[in-house]
Amino acid sequence: METRNDGTIVLNDYQLGNPEHPGSILQEELKSRGIRQKDFCGAIGVQPSYLSAIIHGTRNISAEMALRLEKALEIPATVWLTLQNNYDLEMLSPERCQPARPYPLRSRISLEPMLLRDENGYGDRRATVTHSVKLPIEDTVLLEELASRLNWELE
Repeated sequence: METRNDGTIVLNDYQLGNPEHPGSILQEELKSRGIRQKDFCGAIGVQPSYLSAIIHGTRNISAEMALRLEKALEIPATVWLTLQNNYDLEMLSPERCQPARPYPLRSRISLEPMLLRDENGYGDRRATVTHSVKLPIEDTVLLEELASRLNWELE
């Protein structure tokens, strides 16, 4: 990582599709500045094991840690958080990136008859109220069992 005179930060050899944990970038940055990890821990107020976990990629850079890094290294916290977010997104498996399927099944639910009141407040007429809803149930056997127990009509 290098900072140009205009304040632009350049990541060396960072390629999409080849995720590098931001901890390894932090390690390179400390090494290029000649800062020992133990000294850096004291400067930013974290335990050596915490920093070591970040550097080895077993702990992520949180917003709080990004602010500590910004204060100590003068690299904006947004850079560290962007690196972390990009790493997290690239590490997701393609299966998790599939779009959600719409709920294809529709059910027709008949509610129990309701007592309807006339304009005088008397009521002895009964009616059935019907609503159509979508249910996220793809197992038709389960849906039929549910419908029979609740006296639903399936379309």
